[in-house]
Amino acid sequence: MKNPAFERRLRAMRTYHANKRGNAFDKGVLAFHRYDECAADDLSWWDDCQIIVNRRRVMIWWTHPRFKYRNAIENSAWEAAGESPPPGDWLATIRSNPVRKKVGKSRSRIVAYKSSEPDAEHRAYYDKLRAAEDRIADEGLDLVVRPSLARRSLDWCTGLDLCIPVEVRNIAELQALAAIGRRLLKGETTLGRLYPGYEYGRNAWRAEQDRRDAKGRFSIQLLSMPLARAIA
Repeated sequence: MKNPAFERRLRAMRTYHANKRGNAFDKGVLAFHRYDECAADDLSWWDDCQIIVNRRRVMIWWTHPRFKYRNAIENSAWEAAGESPPPGDWLATIRSNPVRKKVGKSRSRIVAYKSSEPDAEHRAYYDKLRAAEDRIADEGLDLVVRPSLARRSLDWCTGLDLCIPVEVRNIAELQALAAIGRRLLKGETTLGRLYPGYEYGRNAWRAEQDRRDAKGRFSIQLLSMPLARAIA
């Protein structure tokens, strides 16, 4: 027996795709990012893209197992650093540093507020946090990350949360990732067949340390690394 709610969702997905205009698919893949600054031997962390299956959009949210391992290191560092100092009345602090723009000979209006520098207590805490991040990153964690796949149905697409050990540094590699996602979605293969016995743990993390350190210390990289996000 058909599920009416599921059938309505399938129709909504097809309607969304039929009415969507202006998307530029390259060989069946819609990319959201540029790769101009990616070197051929860079380590990959996450990416996302869209494909079309059965006249419906499929959103692939991909992470490399090292990305989950990296996030676990960051969480462990927060635990090691302990509770942060209270924020204080940050709103009052911001309001005490207005940026004004002249709108007449004798009048001005507030157009922005300057953020103040953190106090000594907060600076000391974040120095402690960054030191913990670097220490734990050097030592590694007793953690194993395995390939995983989770499927979800949204009103506008089918979503795949995919964690597999591939590198995505250019459009060709993104298209290869999309092809894997398509095969998994259609049941043509499984993670067990593609990556039998694969595990990402301390040894794999430490084996990549020199390549990571070439980009700077772990805590410094965190300050500039973008966060994965879903695109609706």
